[in-house]
Amino acid sequence: MFLSAIDGAESMPSLTLAIPIYNGGDRLAGLWLALARLNVPVGLVWRIILVDNNSQDTSLDQMRQ
Repeated sequence: MFLSAIDGAESMPSLTLAIPIYNGGDRLAGLWLALARLNVPVGLVWRIILVDNNSQDTSLDQMRQ
């Protein structure tokens, strides 16, 4: 977990998830559902980075939607 200042306010905890998606197009819908169900604590600043590792399926197109 990292601490970062936002608009000069007190430092708030933040979390970045980097998720590699190699030919994972068939699993992206399930991933989105699982992420949507997360119980994120109030005040936690978080972001998701999806990494396409030169997939040969529809992963990149799906991530762009």
